Amino acid sequence: MIVIGEFSQEQDRLVASRVLDRARQALKQQRPLLPPFLDPRQQRLAETALRELEEVTHYTFGGYPGAERVRLALMPRYFKKEEPDMDLAFLRLRGGFSEGEVSHRDVLGALLALGLKRELLGDILVAGGEAAVVAAGEAAACIRSSLRQVGPFEVTVAEMGPEEFTPPPARTKEIRGTVASLRLDAVASLGYSVSRTRIAAVIKAEQVKVNWQPVKSPAAAVKEGDIISIAGRGRLEVERVGQVSRKGRLHLVVKKYL
Repeated sequence: MIVIGEFSQEQDRLVASRVLDRARQALKQQRPLLPPFLDPRQQRLAETALRELEEVTHYTFGGYPGAERVRLALMPRYFKKEEPDMDLAFLRLRGGFSEGEVSHRDVLGALLALGLKRELLGDILVAGGEAAVVAAGEAAACIRSSLRQVGPFEVTVAEMGPEEFTPPPARTKEIRGTVASLRLDAVASLGYSVSRTRIAAVIKAEQVKVNWQPVKSPAAAVKEGDIISIAGRGRLEVERVGQVSRKGRLHLVVKKYL
């Protein structure tokens, strides 16, 4: 059995414990069980925890290839069905908004205001004058019957079949510049176009995550491929670390998700 104490943070230990508890229930009940949606960091924690429970296998899916948030189906290893029912609902939101007038944050806020927990919601994709939401089946009826507004805009909700769900391409902006080092505050300052002093204060307040894990040190090192996020400010990806300039600064390419 895995020693939960090996996970360094309380929240990490809680994720691991919940997944293991669910896995044991799947063994006892001899059927697949679905924990809530997991973000990429939680997925890694779950997979680490499950290595010590050889009697259980798992299958992940978030509604489409490359989904960020996924559900994890836990089942006894002898279970024959390779792809269990993930109980996903696909919802389309349409309203009187145009490109850029409604954001991921606006849609998520409207959904949480219905009393839904974040763990029941998968990816939220916004493009043009509509948004697509992947949700747990148990949340779909509430969204269809209760969601009437996102921000200042009235919306209608329609459920789609999985075959109708086509995620829009991610909207990104490439940012190029130089940094003194790959410290978190330096890279985030470039990507979010704010001063290092201001971004350092946000980091110390534990409002910044690197690879979905809160980081509170402005001096924390980041590397190529890392994802930096601030609630309400979107995400950055450290896309490419280039050569050192004549002045000793690093050339950097950062991708900002819009």
